[in-house]
Formats: sequence, C-alpha cells, structure tokens
Amino acid sequence: MIQKHDMYDEVPKIIRIVGLLIIAFALGMGNLLGQTQVITEIDNNLYEYRAYNEDGSIHQKGTYIRNKEGNLLVHSYWSNDLGTKALYNRGKLVWIKPKNQPRYTYEQIEYEQMKAEIKRLKEIVALNN
Repeated sequence: MIQKHDMYDEVPKIIRIVGLLIIAFALGMGNLLGQTQVITEIDNNLYEYRAYNEDGSIHQKGTYIRNKEGNLLVHSYWSNDLGTKALYNRGKLVWIKPKNQPRYTYEQIEYEQMKAEIKRLKEIVALNN
C-alpha cells in the first residue's frame, strides 16, 4: 500500500527501472493484446517459447526447462521486441539488460532493494524515537 508521501520517490532509480522491466518482461509472457503463444518441446525437458504480435512478428522468445516436479521454469536467454534481454538459470534471474541501459545482475538488484529497505526501516525508527 502506497502512503500519501509516495515512497516511490525514495526508491533508487535502478530498482524502479529494473523492477518495472522485470514486471513488463513477466507480463509479456502472458496472453496480452491478442498475442499467440507457442511452446514447443525441442529436447528432453527443454521447451522453446514464442509469443507473436498480431502482425506475426515475434514479441518474446525464450526457453523453459521442466524440473523433477514437472513445473516449467524460465531458463537460458530471453528477449523481447522492446530490446530487453535476460538470462535465467532454472527459474532464477541471473541478469537483465534493458535496451540502451547497462546490464543488471540479480545480486545488484537484490543489493539495491536491501539498501532501500534499510533506509525505509531507519526512517520508521527515526519517526518512532
């Protein structure tokens, strides 16, 4: 829940950018705006994913790997037609590279999120003293 003072302004720019791109990238996996999605098995437990725009061009592509429980996990390289590229390893984001931006590793994103959380908690403590 966002409070009146809008904590969004306190979040470091890298977290806002990467967070929005991750959300946009994840949403791109869904069936948005009439996109056609195709998942094809290309090897044992390895699947190719393609999402097509209405005009037939590729919106997003990547691969999934099936784990022992039978779940599909994002894996390997993913890209979309907006120029965002990402690398996943068995469902975990390794890095993401938005178009015209530097590459951000999962550790960098996590570190910036922790810094923002520490700052927020310090402000709460300061208000209660």
